[in-house]
Amino acid sequence: MHKLYLALSVWFLTSLAGLATLAMYDYAPGLPAEQQVQEKSLSKQAGDYRLVCFIHPMCPCSEATLSELTEILERCSKLNAEIYFFIPSNGSSHWRDSRVWRDAERLARCTVFADADGAQALKMGAHTSGQVFLFDSANKLVFQGGVTQGRGHVGFNAGTEAILAIAAGKEPITDASRVFGCALSNRTGRQADKP
Repeated sequence: MHKLYLALSVWFLTSLAGLATLAMYDYAPGLPAEQQVQEKSLSKQAGDYRLVCFIHPMCPCSEATLSELTEILERCSKLNAEIYFFIPSNGSSHWRDSRVWRDAERLARCTVFADADGAQALKMGAHTSGQVFLFDSANKLVFQGGVTQGRGHVGFNAGTEAILAIAAGKEPITDASRVFGCALSNRTGRQADKP
């Protein structure tokens, strides 16, 4: 009987440790964008606000980011979006065939770009999939960060709420938030080719 209790205790503690490890991963943010945003090479669309997002099409967290962006675009007609999908120069066509890429192409007021080797992400200082920059009508950066509450988690989050408040002419709860997603590059500056 004691062996059974011991086995159950070991199983319980191992399970608890595994769940704790998963929770720590889910809520561990990626590397934030560099403070100095250089966006001169990005296109300028008509509209009051312009949202620029960088996504890794193979990152499992990207669907949550796209879900939040969809809600933002549905709730805010004053906003246009540009999504830059990382694609390695040696990547096959399956990079463009991801569901998240196809879903992004169907969004209203959204333009999708292939970001070869993450060149635009590097220029903007974006390091993590899901990084969002919001610019006002004067092309001034008014928000940067992520729009999910954790890796792959959809729901109330500071980033989405801040963007919606800014677009509605209200004071946002923050002008920056943490980004949860796969790395777009490693510390050496070489772009990631897989999550």
